[in-house]
Amino acid sequence: MRRIRFAAACLTVLLSSCNGALKETSPENGQGIVSISLTSASDNNVTKADEDINSHLGDFTLEITNSSGVCFYREKFADAADTEILMNSGDYTLTAKYGNPTNAGFENAMFYKAEQQFTVHPQTHETISAVATLAKVKVAVKYVNLLELDENDYFVNIEWGTAGDIVKFSKEETRAAYIPAGKLIPVFHYCMNGEWKSYRAQSLIGNPNDFITFKIDLDPTVNPDEGSASISVTIDTETETIDKPLEIEYIEFTGQGPTFDIISDSPGNTELRVYPGERAASHKARVDALVPDRVEKCLLQIESPYLSSLGIPSEVDLTDMESEACDLLWEYGIRWFREMKGRRLTFVDLEGYADHIANMHYDPDNPKNANFKIIVEDMNKQREETSFARFIEVKPEFTLDAVVANIYATKSCEITATLQRGTGNPAALLLDYRSDSDPAFSDWRRAEMRHDLNLDTETENINAYADMSGLKPNTKYRMRLRYRNNDKLVKYFDFTTEEAAQVGNAGFEDWSMDKVKDRIPRYFPYFSDAQEKWWDSNNTETTSRHLSLFNPTAYTCFPTVWYTEEGRNGKAAVITAVATYSTNTGAQARGATQGELFIGTYGGNRKHNFTSRPSAVKFWYKYAPEGNDTWQALVQIMNGSSVIGEGRLTNSASVSSWTEGTVNITYSNTKLKATGIYIQFLQSTSSSPNIKWNKTLRIPDGEFTLHAGSQLTVDDVELIY
Repeated sequence: MRRIRFAAACLTVLLSSCNGALKETSPENGQGIVSISLTSASDNNVTKADEDINSHLGDFTLEITNSSGVCFYREKFADAADTEILMNSGDYTLTAKYGNPTNAGFENAMFYKAEQQFTVHPQTHETISAVATLAKVKVAVKYVNLLELDENDYFVNIEWGTAGDIVKFSKEETRAAYIPAGKLIPVFHYCMNGEWKSYRAQSLIGNPNDFITFKIDLDPTVNPDEGSASISVTIDTETETIDKPLEIEYIEFTGQGPTFDIISDSPGNTELRVYPGERAASHKARVDALVPDRVEKCLLQIESPYLSSLGIPSEVDLTDMESEACDLLWEYGIRWFREMKGRRLTFVDLEGYADHIANMHYDPDNPKNANFKIIVEDMNKQREETSFARFIEVKPEFTLDAVVANIYATKSCEITATLQRGTGNPAALLLDYRSDSDPAFSDWRRAEMRHDLNLDTETENINAYADMSGLKPNTKYRMRLRYRNNDKLVKYFDFTTEEAAQVGNAGFEDWSMDKVKDRIPRYFPYFSDAQEKWWDSNNTETTSRHLSLFNPTAYTCFPTVWYTEEGRNGKAAVITAVATYSTNTGAQARGATQGELFIGTYGGNRKHNFTSRPSAVKFWYKYAPEGNDTWQALVQIMNGSSVIGEGRLTNSASVSSWTEGTVNITYSNTKLKATGIYIQFLQSTSSSPNIKWNKTLRIPDGEFTLHAGSQLTVDDVELIY
């Protein structure tokens, strides 16, 4: 039976402090003086490599911390030697360090440390002594009775740490290595007749300042192909020597190479298209490797300018990585078994890299595309590879659906954003407003997304956004749609709000008048020389008949609209119905005509050019009804001959004092701008309004008695935005 033995020995290096030449320093009350000096003590076990520490004493870093753990003194020993340090009295800790505490290897891997607690007393001068020892495990490997393998290759890997890191001792290696204290596992590999065999020993703990020599002892009486062996370890320390057997596991090779099982979004598809903000969980990118003859190497090859710019190399061995590089890969979502070497089943999972892409800003100048290849080599030197994942970062395709018709005087409405389905996350489309001319929008203001509408189609995700109110009329603004607040994924829409325009002669202060046959007055709601006329009435209809030549007191014509001086603020318009061909003696009227005041021209175009879209029209009124008459106010916003917004208000109640009326406008077509406006006031909605006989009417030219109907008085028309 083959017998392989591991033996261990320990080495301690001593650094102590001694007095040197001191400068004269006088401490104050409550203070003391401390001096520090370091030398290297000799020891029979010190090797030549350790003796070199004498030449590096000046490179030791000294630190003094107080009882709260605060470091207030840090110097190289070369600068602190023969120096008096003035300190407040109290308890302190001196630490001296030299070397790298985390790496492992043969060169530049030593690490020495001294730590000494001390107390400073007032008005004293003290010298601090500390012993610096090797703070790592010193490890050597010696091969015994391996003559029959001299023509073959063999080596030992010392596995250490939690990430499966190794230090390899080749058959020619005679140097000692320095490894951080902790778990150590020796693994012996040898090749006989072209076939590799491996033995893994049980782990042991290496303590700081231990010197462990592993002795690989092969019993020459055992057939090397037999596949059985025994391993023992001898640990020599300064105080005792311990011999004990180690349990081992023989790694028998099957000759079956590694195989892969690729887990992706769809079978056979290794291309993953990732959009910023998309759920990374929708992307599966994992390869499971079955390695019957156990993993020796697992090479991850990365082709990505982006990851290269982050310091990730183009090829890494996942079984043998520095902890810093390992942490860097994990930071970007690459996962694998940290202790992979020697496993029969392992994996590499890149789903986290998809998550990284999704959570990062899209940069068209630095796409996060990456190609990944896995190469697995087993301990029988069999190798297989697979290109199992190709990540492509794709720009989300979206539009900002905003046109001038969406912009009113004080708000924007019905703004939507369209994202091509499957190209990103619609919730990531954020809409903001800003203006250089409106202090309320000097900073970007977010528009809320509406969740009460579903406008999606089979090919598009469509977001609807709440109206942005509070805008100022006739003011420039900018609308910005960004994907995940990314200024490189942005659409802009610059716009100017509509004017908050008002109708002309809104207070009905402008009037002109003529007379029929120099007797009956006729009133017009505009100045006779006005260049622009807004309002008109149907007075022309009721004042176009001739006066009776047979009865000078008969009224064959009379106006339906005139003004009163008793308005809210000056004049107001009065609207009534009259029955022409009536007499002041009470003769039967031949017919009654509604009174009508409206925007436009009687017998012509019943609207006025207008490019704003108010939300309501407010006015003040009084009403004296006859019978069951009902008055009406009608508002229409026009685009050409089409009505795009309309509202009306009716009431039949008697109102003797000024009362506010409001006509709310509902827009049936919000995709068209306004080109005209029409407002109409009727004193009765009936084409045959009620009439009272012998009713006295007071007009600017005096009092007249005739058959007349309900009377509506209107003042101060105002458009609301």
